[in-house]
Amino acid sequence: MGLVHISTPDLDENRSVWTDRQPPYTPQAALSGPVQADIVIIGGGLTGLSTAWHVLERFPDRKVALVEGRTIGNGASGRNGGMVLNWIYGIDGGSPEGNKAIYDLTRSGIDFIEALIRDERMPVRFSRDGHMEVFTRNHTAEEGHRWVEQRASWGVPVRWLNADEARSKIQLEGVVGALYEADTARINSLDFVRAWRELLLKRGLLLYEHSPVLKIEEGRNVVVTTAKGEIRAPALVLATNAYTPKLGYFRGQIAPIHSYVVATEVLPPEVRDQIGWNIGGFSDDYDRIAYGTITRDGRVVFGGGANQSYAYLYGGGTAHPPERPAAYDGILAHLRRYLPALANTRLEHRWAGPVALTLDRSPSIGVRGEHKNVYYSVGYCGHGITLGTVAGRILADLYADHHEPWRSFPFYNRRLPWMPGEPFRFLGYHAYTTLTGRSPRRYR
Repeated sequence: MGLVHISTPDLDENRSVWTDRQPPYTPQAALSGPVQADIVIIGGGLTGLSTAWHVLERFPDRKVALVEGRTIGNGASGRNGGMVLNWIYGIDGGSPEGNKAIYDLTRSGIDFIEALIRDERMPVRFSRDGHMEVFTRNHTAEEGHRWVEQRASWGVPVRWLNADEARSKIQLEGVVGALYEADTARINSLDFVRAWRELLLKRGLLLYEHSPVLKIEEGRNVVVTTAKGEIRAPALVLATNAYTPKLGYFRGQIAPIHSYVVATEVLPPEVRDQIGWNIGGFSDDYDRIAYGTITRDGRVVFGGGANQSYAYLYGGGTAHPPERPAAYDGILAHLRRYLPALANTRLEHRWAGPVALTLDRSPSIGVRGEHKNVYYSVGYCGHGITLGTVAGRILADLYADHHEPWRSFPFYNRRLPWMPGEPFRFLGYHAYTTLTGRSPRRYR
C-alpha cells in the first residue's frame, strides 16, 4: 500500500494520545501580585514536579512556588512516546562501576515512579513490562550482542534475544536480534503529572498556571516576573529543558528539536493477535531512532524513523511547528515496514513534543549563577520521563547543599559544548541531516 497523507479533519493536531479519557481539568489561577517564597521553580513538567516533591519531602515548612507558562504537562512531559527507560542518553560512566551506577540511578527512578503510583493510589495508566532494542542489520546485531555481554559483566540484568525470541515479543519484520530489559515501563505521563499535581497541592505547593515568565533577575534573591505578578525567592530552579533558552539560559548549548509521534486507532483483536505485542515497547538501531509502545486499550504509539520525523525551527522555536504531512508519512511508512498488519489501520492522534538536544547528546544537572542559587537540569535528548523524575531528587540534594552523591556522575555541572548561532545552526542542521540522512549525534 502506498503512502497516504494523514492530514484528515478527524485528527486533532498536536493532541497526544495521553489526553484520551482524561477527566475534566481545571488549571490553577495565574500568578497575580507579589509572592515571597523559599524556592521558585519554573516549569510544570516532570522535572519541576519532582523537584517540588523532593524539596517538600525534606523541608515541609518551606514555601515552594512553581510557575508554568501553560498547564501542567503541556510540554514533552505530556507529549512523548510513553516509555520509561533505563540509562542516560549520551553519558558514559567511564568505568564498569560508573556505568553500573548510572543504570542503578535510572532503575531507582523507575522504582520511584512505580512506588509513588502504588503508595499514593494515583489513577495512572502504568505497567512495567520490558523494552527491546531491536537490531535490523547483522553488523549492528553483533555489536548489540557485545553490549549485552559487557552490561551483564557490570551486573546489569539485560538479555540477548535471537530473531525468533525477539519476534515472540512483537512480530516485527526484519529484526535479526534484540537487547532486552525486563524492568522498564510504559506510562500515560499526562495521567502521572496531573495526579502528582494534586498531591503537591495538598502538600502546600504554590502553583501558578498560565503564567509565562517574562523576566528573571538574579541576585541573592531571584525575582521571577510574569505579566501580572512576581515571585521573590533565595533559590531558582530551571525545570524547563527544551524551553530553557527562551529564558535566556543555555542559548548556545541547547537546540529544541520537535519529535513527531502518532497513535493508531484501537487495534481490532485479530490484528492485535497477529502482531503479538507482548512487551512494553521497542526502539531500533537506526540513526534516526524509531520507537513504539502500545497503550493499555490497544493503540500503537510510534515515532521517529526518518529525517522528516524531527524538525528544527529557525531560532530554536518551541511553539508547535507548522503542518508537515511528510513527517507523519515518514513515520507511517516506517511503522508499516515493521508491522505490515497495520497497513489499513487508521491514525487517530498525531503530535510533536520538544526535545532538548545538546551537541554531544549529554545532559547537565547542576547549579550556576554568581550566588550559586540557580539550579538547572537540561539536555535530556529524548530520555526525559525517567531522567526528569530522577533530576528532581538530584536538584533537591543540590538545593540542600548535598552535592557529594553526585560529584562522580558525568552529568554533574557538566559543561555543555557550544553550538553555532543562527543562521549557521539552522543551515548546518538541515544540511547535515538532508545530506547524510542522520542526526548530528553519537549513537553510543
